[in-house]
Amino acid sequence: MLVTIELYIRGFAKVDEESSKLAEKVDGAISPIADPVNTKEGYRRYFKSEAQVKICREWIECVRLRLSILPPNDALDRPLSEVGYATHGITRLKSHATHRSSNYLTNLADAVCCIQQPRRFYIRQFILNYTVYYNDASFAEIMASRLALCYTSIGGGFSHHAAGLSYGGANNVEKDYYPKRQRELFSSNTFLQRRQWEYARMTKHANILRNEVLGEMHIQKEAKEFEYNLNTLEKSIDAETDKALKDRQALSDELDPLAKLLEEFGTREWRTY
Repeated sequence: MLVTIELYIRGFAKVDEESSKLAEKVDGAISPIADPVNTKEGYRRYFKSEAQVKICREWIECVRLRLSILPPNDALDRPLSEVGYATHGITRLKSHATHRSSNYLTNLADAVCCIQQPRRFYIRQFILNYTVYYNDASFAEIMASRLALCYTSIGGGFSHHAAGLSYGGANNVEKDYYPKRQRELFSSNTFLQRRQWEYARMTKHANILRNEVLGEMHIQKEAKEFEYNLNTLEKSIDAETDKALKDRQALSDELDPLAKLLEEFGTREWRTY
């Protein structure tokens, strides 16, 4: 796929016969192209500027790097993906499916897979959650993007803008939309059960972390006590060493006169009459 995309963008905004032949197939994979002549002259359905082409090339290199660390024929732990917020979810999914007002990298990858291996590789879409509070639009997009690792800069997917910044449509809803959704949610037995389960899970996890922290604190306390005892022992050894040196010097001072006397005594000559 990556090699095909490279050939596709090679002919952007210029004449390239080989690239144009491929572009006719790719651009017409989802719906017929308007004018094949434009394609031969460098038109590409999924690109409007050199800036987009640059992002695409950087994305290709990042995906290649990510794939290079995998064993041969192993699949990615997290597939290439894109995360986004939409005021009208179903309508937005249809736009993605028809490649209209959608992510150009996602659409290009989908089109290439469609002409190469349509039954093996294709785009699947899911609605992950509905917004209950206004800020959910931002927080949910950030969280889902982080979990999916969907950014182009890490070869994880097709998202090339920071998550959580573009959610102005969250205001374009009925006045009572969020209060209504909140009432529906809080009256749901399923939600209450999930909340209780999540509370129990978080409590269990918090206790595990608490025990780990207490264990670490105990280890640190023992380490400090050991260090204190070691320092005390070193000071005691130093003091005993100093005392031993002083005692040795004092003993030496006492024995020096006797040693001299013995030395003199040994040098005298003794005669017996």
